[in-house]
Amino acid sequence: MEQSNGYYFLTTTALNIWRENDSREEDKLYKCLLQKKEGFFRGVVYKNGIIHEDVLGAFAETAFSDAYMYCKDKARKGTLVIDSKEYTGFFYIVFKRMYLKFCEKELREGKAGATFINAQPESYSHDDGENKQAMVAKVEGVLDKMGQSCQKLLNWRYKDGLTIDQIAEKTIGEITRENVIRMLSRCKKDLVDKVNKTKNG
Repeated sequence: MEQSNGYYFLTTTALNIWRENDSREEDKLYKCLLQKKEGFFRGVVYKNGIIHEDVLGAFAETAFSDAYMYCKDKARKGTLVIDSKEYTGFFYIVFKRMYLKFCEKELREGKAGATFINAQPESYSHDDGENKQAMVAKVEGVLDKMGQSCQKLLNWRYKDGLTIDQIAEKTIGEITRENVIRMLSRCKKDLVDKVNKTKNG
């Protein structure tokens, strides 16, 4: 007998399906959970003027998947305890916590992008003098030693001002927009870490 959607939102149902590793029932469970995804996203994703909207969306997608795997893994280990009748409230809390961690990490690493932009010669006035010219040299020196992929991505994003979608298009399908976001984040962090090392060296 075909079960209603409400059946798959029940905590007991979810725990049983995860523990029994029933792939067919789990597929139904996940499809029902996806119906709540848009509402979950509205609860946490909002423009903050610092992190790009595309990045926030990608963080939410990843956090949603990670939250599901977290609940599933804990259930299979027998360590997941949910007191409420429906597990979705607990899931939302886990999802939100993971999403905010992604955002906090991005904000910490966001200074890499700013360092790169501010190190461009056109960003400085004549009065800035030798200090900023030295910073330009340091950043360009670090960038020149980075891999070709990072060089292209950082230049496209921060010098040419391309959007995430435009960058994905320039790769002619070789890199998805989700991977562009992840790679940019990694490249930004690598850039600022190396620039900071040259400052302290």
